[in-house]
Amino acid sequence: MRRIAACAFSLLIWMALTQPALSQVLPAQQVLPTQRSTESDLIRSWYRDYLGRDVGPELTAWIELLKGGMSQTDVQATILGSDEFYYQKGRDPQTFVL
Repeated sequence: MRRIAACAFSLLIWMALTQPALSQVLPAQQVLPTQRSTESDLIRSWYRDYLGRDVGPELTAWIELLKGGMSQTDVQATILGSDEFYYQKGRDPQTFVL
């Protein structure tokens, strides 16, 4: 299960990084100045709550996935299904599920 989650996460990151950037898709007048988005705040809070750390450079990929249509539930499930979360729970399946 962990390998599937890790592969899915890698695939999602790869997809986000290979898709055109928002600034390449929208005309210049529609691109908003850099600001903390709702998506950014959500992802930051999930990383703090679930992994106990700040999100790293993968933040951009997560934001692009959310803006591209990935549901918030799927993002949370991917974070919670990560090896990092599993290891934090002592690599014990019962504790992991709880």
